[in-house]
Amino acid sequence: MTHKAKEASTEIHVAIVLPFLNEQETLANTCRSLGFGTGANSTPRGTTLFLIDNGSTDDSADIAKTVKGTSLDGRVVIGYESERGYVPPRHRGNMLARELAHSMDRSEHDVLILQADADTLYSEGYIEGLRSVMQAKRANVLVEACTAYPPEFKAAYPAYIQLCDKVDEALATLFAPPSADVIVDDKVSGYRLGDYFGWGGHQREYAASGDEIHAETSRLYMRAMSKGAERIRVDSALAYPSLRKVFQEPALHFASAGFPREARWNEKWQETYSGPTTIDDFCRHISHREVQRAIQVREQHLIAIFSVLPIHINYSIKEFISPETSELAAVVLPLLPRRTIDDLVRGPGLFISDVFELMERHGVDLLGECRRLISTITRL
Repeated sequence: MTHKAKEASTEIHVAIVLPFLNEQETLANTCRSLGFGTGANSTPRGTTLFLIDNGSTDDSADIAKTVKGTSLDGRVVIGYESERGYVPPRHRGNMLARELAHSMDRSEHDVLILQADADTLYSEGYIEGLRSVMQAKRANVLVEACTAYPPEFKAAYPAYIQLCDKVDEALATLFAPPSADVIVDDKVSGYRLGDYFGWGGHQREYAASGDEIHAETSRLYMRAMSKGAERIRVDSALAYPSLRKVFQEPALHFASAGFPREARWNEKWQETYSGPTTIDDFCRHISHREVQRAIQVREQHLIAIFSVLPIHINYSIKEFISPETSELAAVVLPLLPRRTIDDLVRGPGLFISDVFELMERHGVDLLGECRRLISTITRL
């Protein structure tokens, strides 16, 4: 058998990178949903779970040890990352996965990294669904599973879901097509380990204000796009996030459309918001001026990340505007800094800052222009 044929016959090994910080209430259930911590016989085949402790002070570390002790020997690795944040523990997990690949005498391209969150439940068949898709692709691909509202949340808070859907659907006509979308959900994404390092890995970036820019996997994918990477969504793989941030600050989470904004933006929202503070009250008082402000801010976020950001990035890569986005592009590109593909490689966070600064300056006017465009499109 030739080396090439041997490589083609190798089943990809899955490495799940799951950071945690004080997640004693959710960590065990998340691991169980992935098939770990329930006995050696139920541990997923060809899969290693990397639990990365980011400095927990509760019982999370003990729970991680219990998960390791109740899984197939050698299939749970506990790592530690002292530098707090989203990027360091995810990167640490990839570094440990690289060590595993080398110890197994495997190519880094024969290891599929699946990112997971410690407060999310994953559906049966989740791992195999993503593995099977990636198995058919050799390189330069990011896979992304689907998320859904947990059944208990759907049953308890239908009004909140309906309000989100109503606002989102009203603007969906202007969203970039899937092939141009750049926003990636960290907790349900995956990539080959070799691609991770080829794309530059997770990197910390900071805005001009000094605040850290989040959305680390979206930024990783933006750099991957500069190398022609493809994203594939896998409908058969499903995850249920906890939505505890919705309970903690429903107005903030609604207004930001769930996008992880920088610290000062969050602080400013918290300082200025004076509306309803529970999910039920938020949905019950839609005419409240603060709820109306939250709706408008959500609209601006949706246009920024799903319409303007894809235009900004794709134009920097190809200097091309698709016919579907040409009218909106004609409005927003003159208002944005001219960026290049080199800018994208060096600092994709720049592009995120650009679009949010644009919305700060022109958000109300742009929303009006977007509504005009949608009205024109729907009449055709």
